[in-house]
Amino acid sequence: MAKVTISSVIDAPVEKVWARIRDFNGLPGWHPRMVESHIEDGKDATTI
Repeated sequence: MAKVTISSVIDAPVEKVWARIRDFNGLPGWHPRMVESHIEDGKDATTI
């Protein structure tokens, strides 16, 4: 089975990056290929 790995270095404080990417419902606001995302079962968007 093929495996693809991609990594990036983001030039920003980890707190700001994590605040942005942990909001699952907010992904379409910054990810160019994400059309829609939502948490099911009424859970908070920052729930891990």
